[in-house]
Amino acid sequence: MSLADLNLKGNPFEEISELWFPDVESVFVKTRGDYVLDEIVNESAAMEGSGLILLIGEKGFGKTTRLMRIRNFFTVREAFCSFNKAEPGVVSNLIRKVLIESINAEKSFVSRLKRKLGFPIYAKVEGLSDGSLSPTDAAEIVINSFKTNFPAAILIDDLQNIYFSSAEWRFYLIEMLRHLVSSMPEGVLFVLAVTPQAYELLERDYSAFTSRIHTFMEVNPFNVDEALAFTQKRLARLRIHPTGDALFPFNEEIIERANNFSKGIPLELMRVLNLCIEIALRKRIVKVTEEIFNAFLYLEEPIEELGDLPYTLKRELRLLFNTFQNEQFTLEQAAVVMGIPLEKEFFRIEELADMDIIHRKGRMYRINPDIVEQINRRRIEVLG
Repeated sequence: MSLADLNLKGNPFEEISELWFPDVESVFVKTRGDYVLDEIVNESAAMEGSGLILLIGEKGFGKTTRLMRIRNFFTVREAFCSFNKAEPGVVSNLIRKVLIESINAEKSFVSRLKRKLGFPIYAKVEGLSDGSLSPTDAAEIVINSFKTNFPAAILIDDLQNIYFSSAEWRFYLIEMLRHLVSSMPEGVLFVLAVTPQAYELLERDYSAFTSRIHTFMEVNPFNVDEALAFTQKRLARLRIHPTGDALFPFNEEIIERANNFSKGIPLELMRVLNLCIEIALRKRIVKVTEEIFNAFLYLEEPIEELGDLPYTLKRELRLLFNTFQNEQFTLEQAAVVMGIPLEKEFFRIEELADMDIIHRKGRMYRINPDIVEQINRRRIEVLG
Protein backbone atom coordinates (compact mmCIF):
# COMPACT_ATOMS: atom_id res chain seq x y z
CA MET A 1 0.00 0.00 0.00
CA SER A 2 1.26 3.49 -0.82
CA LEU A 3 0.36 7.16 -0.46
CA ALA A 4 -1.36 6.93 -3.84
CA ASP A 5 -4.01 4.75 -2.18
CA LEU A 6 -4.72 7.76 0.08
CA ASN A 7 -5.01 9.97 -3.01
CA LEU A 8 -1.72 11.69 -2.19
CA LYS A 9 1.49 12.11 -4.20
CA GLY A 10 3.47 12.86 -1.05
CA ASN A 11 3.06 13.03 2.70
CA PRO A 12 2.02 16.65 3.45
CA PHE A 13 2.98 16.31 7.11
CA GLU A 14 6.58 15.12 6.94
CA GLU A 15 9.02 17.91 7.83
CA ILE A 16 10.60 17.40 4.42
CA SER A 17 7.18 18.23 2.95
CA GLU A 18 8.15 21.93 3.20
CA LEU A 19 10.15 21.29 0.03
CA TRP A 20 6.86 20.61 -1.74
CA PHE A 21 5.52 24.05 -0.86
CA PRO A 22 7.75 26.84 -2.20
CA ASP A 23 4.55 28.91 -2.32
CA VAL A 24 4.24 29.05 1.46
CA GLU A 25 1.12 31.20 1.22
CA SER A 26 -0.85 28.28 -0.23
CA VAL A 27 -0.52 26.29 2.99
CA PHE A 28 -0.45 29.12 5.52
CA VAL A 29 -3.28 29.61 8.02
CA LYS A 30 -3.59 32.93 9.82
CA THR A 31 -4.10 33.14 13.55
CA ARG A 32 -5.28 36.23 15.42
CA GLY A 33 -2.02 38.17 15.46
CA ASP A 34 -1.36 37.71 11.75
CA TYR A 35 -3.92 40.32 10.76
CA VAL A 36 -2.01 42.97 12.72
CA LEU A 37 1.30 41.70 11.33
CA ASP A 38 0.03 41.87 7.75
CA GLU A 39 -1.22 45.42 8.27
CA ILE A 40 2.22 46.58 9.44
CA VAL A 41 3.94 44.80 6.55
CA ASN A 42 1.55 46.42 4.06
CA GLU A 43 2.14 49.88 5.53
CA SER A 44 5.92 49.47 5.33
CA ALA A 45 5.78 48.21 1.76
CA ALA A 46 3.55 51.17 0.82
CA MET A 47 6.00 53.62 2.44
CA GLU A 48 3.33 54.63 4.92
CA GLY A 49 5.09 53.42 8.05
CA SER A 50 8.02 51.54 9.55
CA GLY A 51 8.49 49.28 12.50
CA LEU A 52 10.42 46.82 14.60
CA ILE A 53 8.35 43.69 15.24
CA LEU A 54 9.24 40.89 17.61
CA LEU A 55 7.67 37.50 16.84
CA ILE A 56 7.59 35.51 20.07
CA GLY A 57 6.80 31.81 20.10
CA GLU A 58 8.08 28.41 21.15
CA LYS A 59 9.89 26.17 18.71
CA GLY A 60 7.48 24.86 16.09
CA PHE A 61 4.86 27.61 16.39
CA GLY A 62 5.46 28.90 12.84
CA LYS A 63 7.75 31.91 13.29
CA THR A 64 9.96 30.92 10.34
CA THR A 65 6.92 30.48 8.10
CA ARG A 66 5.79 34.02 8.90
CA LEU A 67 9.22 35.40 8.06
CA MET A 68 9.11 33.52 4.76
CA ARG A 69 5.75 35.13 3.96
CA ILE A 70 7.19 38.59 4.61
CA ARG A 71 10.26 37.82 2.50
CA ASN A 72 8.08 36.69 -0.39
CA PHE A 73 5.88 39.79 0.00
CA PHE A 74 8.88 42.08 -0.43
CA THR A 75 10.75 40.09 -3.08
CA VAL A 76 7.78 39.79 -5.47
CA ARG A 77 7.69 43.61 -5.34
CA GLU A 78 11.42 43.65 -6.17
CA ALA A 79 12.07 45.35 -2.83
CA PHE A 80 15.19 44.78 -0.74
CA CYS A 81 14.80 42.03 1.86
CA SER A 82 17.62 40.48 3.88
CA PHE A 83 16.50 37.16 5.39
CA ASN A 84 18.88 35.85 8.03
CA LYS A 85 19.10 33.01 10.51
CA ALA A 86 21.09 33.41 13.71
CA GLU A 87 23.23 30.31 14.05
CA PRO A 88 24.68 29.23 17.42
CA GLY A 89 28.17 30.61 17.94
CA VAL A 90 28.55 32.59 14.71
CA VAL A 91 26.78 35.92 15.22
CA SER A 92 29.55 37.65 13.25
CA ASN A 93 28.48 35.70 10.14
CA LEU A 94 24.94 37.07 10.47
CA ILE A 95 26.24 40.65 10.79
CA ARG A 96 28.57 40.21 7.82
CA LYS A 97 25.76 38.80 5.67
CA VAL A 98 23.46 41.76 6.45
CA LEU A 99 26.24 44.22 5.60
CA ILE A 100 27.25 42.56 2.33
CA GLU A 101 23.65 42.19 1.15
CA SER A 102 23.06 45.86 1.96
CA ILE A 103 26.15 46.93 0.02
CA ASN A 104 25.16 44.76 -2.94
CA ALA A 105 21.67 46.24 -2.96
CA GLU A 106 22.73 49.88 -2.74
CA LYS A 107 21.59 51.69 -5.89
CA SER A 108 23.47 54.98 -5.64
CA PHE A 109 25.51 56.24 -8.58
CA VAL A 110 28.71 56.12 -6.54
CA SER A 111 28.14 52.51 -5.54
CA ARG A 112 27.40 51.45 -9.11
CA LEU A 113 30.55 53.22 -10.29
CA LYS A 114 32.69 51.58 -7.63
CA ARG A 115 31.37 48.14 -8.57
CA LYS A 116 31.98 48.84 -12.26
CA LEU A 117 35.54 49.98 -11.62
CA GLY A 118 36.27 47.10 -9.31
CA PHE A 119 36.79 49.18 -6.17
CA PRO A 120 37.06 47.15 -2.93
CA ILE A 121 33.57 48.09 -1.77
CA TYR A 122 33.63 45.48 1.00
CA ALA A 123 36.71 46.95 2.67
CA LYS A 124 34.67 48.39 5.53
CA VAL A 125 33.08 45.02 6.23
CA GLU A 126 36.54 43.54 6.74
CA GLY A 127 36.72 45.80 9.77
CA LEU A 128 34.56 43.26 11.58
CA SER A 129 37.52 40.91 11.73
CA ASP A 130 39.99 43.37 13.21
CA GLY A 131 37.54 45.26 15.42
CA SER A 132 37.82 48.56 13.57
CA LEU A 133 34.15 48.66 12.49
CA SER A 134 31.92 49.85 15.33
CA PRO A 135 28.27 48.78 15.68
CA THR A 136 27.23 52.35 14.76
CA ASP A 137 29.42 52.33 11.63
CA ALA A 138 28.00 48.94 10.66
CA ALA A 139 24.48 50.29 11.05
CA GLU A 140 25.37 53.26 8.84
CA ILE A 141 26.33 50.91 6.03
CA VAL A 142 22.83 49.42 6.13
CA ILE A 143 21.17 52.84 6.48
CA ASN A 144 23.01 54.10 3.37
CA SER A 145 21.53 51.17 1.48
CA PHE A 146 18.05 52.03 2.79
CA LYS A 147 18.38 55.51 1.35
CA THR A 148 18.43 54.02 -2.15
CA ASN A 149 16.16 51.04 -1.41
CA PHE A 150 12.62 51.78 -0.34
CA PRO A 151 10.81 49.79 0.86
CA ALA A 152 13.23 47.46 2.64
CA ALA A 153 13.08 44.70 5.23
CA ILE A 154 15.55 42.92 7.47
CA LEU A 155 14.34 39.63 8.94
CA ILE A 156 16.22 37.62 11.56
CA ASP A 157 15.09 34.14 12.54
CA ASP A 158 16.10 32.21 15.67
CA LEU A 159 17.40 35.29 17.45
CA GLN A 160 17.64 33.19 20.63
CA ASN A 161 20.79 31.61 19.17
CA ILE A 162 22.78 34.75 19.90
CA TYR A 163 22.83 33.45 23.48
CA PHE A 164 25.10 30.64 22.26
CA SER A 165 27.65 33.17 21.06
CA SER A 166 30.09 35.38 22.93
CA ALA A 167 28.73 38.28 24.95
CA GLU A 168 30.86 40.65 22.86
CA TRP A 169 29.29 39.66 19.52
CA ARG A 170 25.85 39.54 21.06
CA PHE A 171 26.28 43.10 22.30
CA TYR A 172 27.62 44.16 18.88
CA LEU A 173 24.56 42.86 17.02
CA ILE A 174 22.07 44.35 19.46
CA GLU A 175 23.82 47.73 19.39
CA MET A 176 23.84 47.70 15.58
CA LEU A 177 20.12 46.88 15.52
CA ARG A 178 19.39 49.54 18.13
CA HIS A 179 21.06 52.19 15.99
CA LEU A 180 19.26 50.98 12.88
CA VAL A 181 15.87 51.14 14.57
CA SER A 182 16.62 54.59 16.00
CA SER A 183 17.45 55.91 12.53
CA MET A 184 15.06 54.04 10.25
CA PRO A 185 12.93 56.08 7.84
CA GLU A 186 9.43 55.28 6.57
CA GLY A 187 9.21 52.13 4.49
CA VAL A 188 11.68 50.06 6.53
CA LEU A 189 10.69 46.96 8.44
CA PHE A 190 12.60 44.86 10.96
CA VAL A 191 11.13 41.54 12.09
CA LEU A 192 12.93 39.39 14.65
CA ALA A 193 11.77 35.91 15.70
CA VAL A 194 12.65 34.62 19.15
CA THR A 195 11.52 32.15 21.79
CA PRO A 196 9.84 33.53 24.94
CA GLN A 197 12.68 32.39 27.20
CA ALA A 198 15.24 34.29 25.14
CA TYR A 199 13.02 37.37 25.02
CA GLU A 200 13.03 37.47 28.83
CA LEU A 201 16.83 37.64 28.73
CA LEU A 202 16.85 40.26 25.97
CA GLU A 203 14.55 42.43 28.04
CA ARG A 204 16.81 42.00 31.06
CA ASP A 205 20.12 42.47 29.25
CA TYR A 206 19.27 45.00 26.52
CA SER A 207 16.35 47.09 27.73
CA ALA A 208 17.58 50.08 25.66
CA PHE A 209 16.92 47.95 22.58
CA THR A 210 13.70 46.18 23.59
CA SER A 211 12.16 49.52 24.60
CA ARG A 212 12.31 50.47 20.90
CA ILE A 213 10.20 47.51 19.76
CA HIS A 214 6.99 48.80 18.18
CA THR A 215 4.95 45.60 18.09
CA PHE A 216 5.14 42.35 20.04
CA MET A 217 3.36 39.47 18.36
CA GLU A 218 2.94 36.29 20.35
CA VAL A 219 2.38 33.48 17.87
CA ASN A 220 -0.79 31.68 18.93
CA PRO A 221 -1.42 27.93 18.77
CA PHE A 222 -4.16 26.67 16.47
CA ASN A 223 -7.76 26.43 17.55
CA VAL A 224 -9.79 23.61 16.01
CA ASP A 225 -11.00 25.62 12.99
CA GLU A 226 -7.44 26.73 12.22
CA ALA A 227 -6.17 23.15 12.56
CA LEU A 228 -8.86 21.97 10.13
CA ALA A 229 -7.94 24.68 7.61
CA PHE A 230 -4.23 23.85 8.02
CA THR A 231 -4.88 20.16 7.34
CA GLN A 232 -7.12 20.85 4.34
CA LYS A 233 -4.62 23.22 2.72
CA ARG A 234 -1.69 20.83 3.02
CA LEU A 235 -3.72 17.87 1.77
CA ALA A 236 -5.06 19.88 -1.18
CA ARG A 237 -1.55 20.75 -2.38
CA LEU A 238 -0.61 17.07 -2.70
CA ARG A 239 -3.88 15.58 -3.97
CA ILE A 240 -3.51 13.31 -6.96
CA HIS A 241 -7.01 14.19 -8.14
CA PRO A 242 -9.92 16.22 -6.69
CA THR A 243 -12.09 14.65 -4.03
CA GLY A 244 -15.39 15.55 -2.48
CA ASP A 245 -13.90 15.23 1.00
CA ALA A 246 -11.38 17.98 1.74
CA LEU A 247 -10.07 16.17 4.84
CA PHE A 248 -9.63 12.68 3.35
CA PRO A 249 -8.01 10.47 4.66
CA PHE A 250 -8.87 12.20 7.96
CA ASN A 251 -12.14 13.42 9.44
CA GLU A 252 -12.99 16.37 11.69
CA GLU A 253 -13.02 14.30 14.88
CA ILE A 254 -9.51 12.94 14.25
CA ILE A 255 -8.14 16.43 13.49
CA GLU A 256 -9.73 17.80 16.66
CA ARG A 257 -8.20 15.00 18.73
CA ALA A 258 -4.83 15.53 17.05
CA ASN A 259 -4.96 19.27 17.67
CA ASN A 260 -5.89 18.75 21.32
CA PHE A 261 -3.03 16.30 21.74
CA SER A 262 -0.54 18.70 20.13
CA LYS A 263 -1.85 21.71 22.09
CA GLY A 264 -2.33 23.52 18.79
CA ILE A 265 1.40 23.68 18.01
CA PRO A 266 1.68 23.44 14.19
CA LEU A 267 4.91 21.39 14.16
CA GLU A 268 3.47 18.99 16.74
CA LEU A 269 0.23 18.68 14.79
CA MET A 270 2.27 17.79 11.70
CA ARG A 271 4.13 15.13 13.68
CA VAL A 272 0.87 13.58 14.90
CA LEU A 273 -0.76 13.55 11.45
CA ASN A 274 2.42 12.24 9.84
CA LEU A 275 2.51 9.29 12.24
CA CYS A 276 -1.19 8.61 11.67
CA ILE A 277 -0.57 8.35 7.93
CA GLU A 278 2.42 6.06 8.48
CA ILE A 279 0.34 3.79 10.74
CA ALA A 280 -2.53 3.70 8.22
CA LEU A 281 -0.11 2.65 5.46
CA ARG A 282 1.42 0.02 7.72
CA LYS A 283 -2.00 -1.43 8.61
CA ARG A 284 -3.14 -1.13 4.98
CA ILE A 285 -6.16 1.00 5.88
CA VAL A 286 -7.16 3.74 3.44
CA LYS A 287 -8.55 6.10 6.07
CA VAL A 288 -7.23 7.44 9.37
CA THR A 289 -9.82 5.96 11.68
CA GLU A 290 -10.23 5.96 15.46
CA GLU A 291 -8.34 2.65 15.45
CA ILE A 292 -5.38 4.38 13.76
CA PHE A 293 -5.43 7.30 16.20
CA ASN A 294 -5.55 4.91 19.15
CA ALA A 295 -2.51 3.14 17.70
CA PHE A 296 -0.78 6.54 17.63
CA LEU A 297 -1.69 7.07 21.30
CA TYR A 298 -0.20 3.65 22.07
CA LEU A 299 3.08 4.85 20.55
CA GLU A 300 3.02 7.90 22.82
CA GLU A 301 2.28 6.09 26.10
CA PRO A 302 5.91 5.72 27.30
CA ILE A 303 6.10 9.52 27.53
CA GLU A 304 2.45 10.31 28.24
CA GLU A 305 2.44 8.05 31.31
CA LEU A 306 5.36 9.81 33.00
CA GLY A 307 3.41 10.89 36.06
CA ASP A 308 2.47 14.55 36.38
CA LEU A 309 5.10 15.76 33.92
CA PRO A 310 3.80 18.98 32.31
CA TYR A 311 3.23 19.08 28.55
CA THR A 312 6.21 21.39 27.96
CA LEU A 313 8.60 18.82 29.42
CA LYS A 314 6.91 15.91 27.63
CA ARG A 315 7.39 17.76 24.37
CA GLU A 316 11.00 18.49 25.28
CA LEU A 317 11.59 14.81 25.94
CA ARG A 318 10.14 13.91 22.54
CA LEU A 319 12.36 16.45 20.77
CA LEU A 320 15.44 15.25 22.64
CA PHE A 321 14.57 11.64 21.84
CA ASN A 322 14.09 12.38 18.16
CA THR A 323 17.45 14.16 18.09
CA PHE A 324 19.67 12.02 20.32
CA GLN A 325 17.87 8.67 20.86
CA ASN A 326 20.19 6.80 23.25
CA GLU A 327 23.23 9.01 22.60
CA GLN A 328 24.76 11.31 25.20
CA PHE A 329 24.30 15.06 24.82
CA THR A 330 25.41 18.23 26.58
CA LEU A 331 23.28 20.93 28.12
CA GLU A 332 24.24 23.25 25.27
CA GLN A 333 23.15 20.71 22.63
CA ALA A 334 19.79 20.32 24.36
CA ALA A 335 19.39 24.09 24.62
CA VAL A 336 20.04 24.55 20.89
CA VAL A 337 17.47 21.84 20.02
CA MET A 338 14.86 23.54 22.20
CA GLY A 339 15.78 27.11 21.21
CA ILE A 340 16.21 28.04 24.87
CA PRO A 341 19.23 29.88 26.33
CA LEU A 342 21.48 27.81 28.58
CA GLU A 343 20.52 29.45 31.85
CA LYS A 344 16.83 28.76 31.15
CA GLU A 345 17.32 25.25 29.75
CA PHE A 346 19.44 24.19 32.73
CA PHE A 347 16.42 24.13 35.05
CA ARG A 348 14.33 22.08 32.60
CA ILE A 349 17.02 19.46 32.05
CA GLU A 350 17.77 19.25 35.75
CA GLU A 351 14.07 18.79 36.54
CA LEU A 352 13.97 15.85 34.13
CA ALA A 353 17.17 14.51 35.70
CA ASP A 354 15.77 14.81 39.23
CA MET A 355 12.81 12.70 38.12
CA ASP A 356 15.19 10.05 36.66
CA ILE A 357 13.75 10.67 33.18
CA ILE A 358 17.16 11.86 32.04
CA HIS A 359 20.40 10.52 33.50
CA ARG A 360 23.34 12.84 34.13
CA LYS A 361 27.01 11.84 34.24
CA GLY A 362 29.35 14.73 34.73
CA ARG A 363 28.54 17.28 32.02
CA MET A 364 26.73 14.73 29.87
CA TYR A 365 23.08 13.68 29.79
CA ARG A 366 21.23 10.71 28.34
CA ILE A 367 17.55 9.79 28.24
CA ASN A 368 16.74 6.97 30.66
CA PRO A 369 17.50 3.80 28.60
CA ASP A 370 14.32 2.11 29.87
CA ILE A 371 12.21 4.91 28.34
CA VAL A 372 14.19 4.75 25.07
CA GLU A 373 13.70 0.98 24.94
CA GLN A 374 9.94 1.30 25.50
CA ILE A 375 9.59 3.92 22.76
CA ASN A 376 11.64 1.93 20.24
CA ARG A 377 9.87 -1.35 21.04
CA ARG A 378 6.45 0.20 20.39
CA ARG A 379 7.63 1.87 17.18
CA ILE A 380 8.84 -1.46 15.87
CA GLU A 381 5.59 -3.11 16.94
CA VAL A 382 3.35 -0.50 15.28
CA LEU A 383 5.48 0.80 12.37
CA GLY A 384 7.77 -2.17 11.72
